[in-house]
Amino acid sequence: MAKFPVLSFSRSHWPALALGAAVLAVYALTMNPDIPGGDAGELVAAAHTLGVAHPPGYPLFVLLGKIFTWIPWGSIWWRVGLLSAVSNAAAAALLSECAKRWSGSWAAGVVTGGLFAFSPTVWEYATGAEVFGLNHLILAAFLLVTLNSFDRPRPGLSLLALFLAGLGISNQHASIFFTIPLIATIHRAPLLASKGKALIAFCLGLSPYLFLPISAAWVRSPISWGDTASVSGFLGHFLRSEYGTFSLVSGGSGAFEPIWAVFADFLKNAFEQSLVLGAVLAIAAGAIRPRDGRRRTFVLTALLSTLAYLLVFSARAHLPQGQALAWSVLARFWQ
Repeated sequence: MAKFPVLSFSRSHWPALALGAAVLAVYALTMNPDIPGGDAGELVAAAHTLGVAHPPGYPLFVLLGKIFTWIPWGSIWWRVGLLSAVSNAAAAALLSECAKRWSGSWAAGVVTGGLFAFSPTVWEYATGAEVFGLNHLILAAFLLVTLNSFDRPRPGLSLLALFLAGLGISNQHASIFFTIPLIATIHRAPLLASKGKALIAFCLGLSPYLFLPISAAWVRSPISWGDTASVSGFLGHFLRSEYGTFSLVSGGSGAFEPIWAVFADFLKNAFEQSLVLGAVLAIAAGAIRPRDGRRRTFVLTALLSTLAYLLVFSARAHLPQGQALAWSVLARFWQ
């Protein structure tokens, strides 16, 4: 039986698996002793009661969070927070595997995954109930599937990538700005050859959104944001109309930070979050031309997708000028 390379295991995977286990152990030992600020309290309550969280509802996080509430020990907030820890640790392992497969060095993979896992913001949101860890896991899996598909194009892997892209949207809309450019380049030909299957794969990824009208109509949780049982209410929730579709905050009046200022702050933040070492190693790696030209093409494509994400997100952030709180909120989306 043919195997998908991304789903098969061998001794070469042990460094990434060991890293993931070590990261999870550290996260578990440093879990937030209380419910952190922000959206954590609402997300925990929504997961516990199967309610509808604030737009876009985060149905995938709520459903998985409910499963984690079945753990027979610890407080409810600790159990749901563990979902973030597990997701981030798994994302670190997958990123480690991506770096190892591209570079051919397991040490490079471990350093990559470790620097990601213990960057300050990632570590902070890995130890409490937040949606970012799950986003990291989905995008890391998408990147690994895309790397495998780039090396050996297979329709099945492209369909899996499209499914993960849809799944990412069911957790955090901003992920589409990263996945779509890679799908349009690396996965375009296999997906165009099987349009019907591609549509099914993407819709399956979006299927957690079916939970929103079900929760509003039958569960009737005390945590219910809007009337998602109606068509207009569901679409408004899905499109984040209250905040501005594909915007971090609604437009409103006043001056916004220009895109160049937002992007410049990202670069500064990247150096800080990668503990400087990560940024230096990334620049050094970019200066070394790999022997395999296809590897160079993949890295260039991934970098362009990252740039597309940053530019579009920076343009749509609509951050009011001079508000430190708004900048701290934006930094969460740079993880």
